[in-house]
Amino acid sequence: MEKGKFLVTLVLVLAIWAIVASSAAVYYYSEYVKTTSLLESLEASTVKVNIIIDYGNNTVQEFRDIILDVKGATALNALMAVAKVEYTVYPFGVFVDSINSVENSMELSCWWLYSIEKPDGEEVSPEVGADQYRVSNGDTVVWRYTKLEY
Repeated sequence: MEKGKFLVTLVLVLAIWAIVASSAAVYYYSEYVKTTSLLESLEASTVKVNIIIDYGNNTVQEFRDIILDVKGATALNALMAVAKVEYTVYPFGVFVDSINSVENSMELSCWWLYSIEKPDGEEVSPEVGADQYRVSNGDTVVWRYTKLEY
């Protein structure tokens, strides 16, 4: 009789273990699906960009994988995420006056200009203010303190 009780107990323990293990598997799979869905939603609502600030004196700062809300993903907002920025608003958009206290200089003919390097390596110079240019995933926003020759 002892052998029969042992087998019944063993079957009962195994059945309980199977129910608990199955319940845990279903729970964790459900959490995985929710988390994956949330991650996809967050990725769809954000833009990841790189920012380079070239001060024109061999000092260059690079910032990688800056995350911006897709609604505010502009070249200006990308810069403002990593630097202290002063700008003036004009009808065509903003004009950056200084980055990290380095100001445009009429005397030196040096100005802050930006360009966009696309993931494929193509570099474009937008013809709109930095607040108007919408960045995309993988873009690199390059700000250069540039001497302009007239």
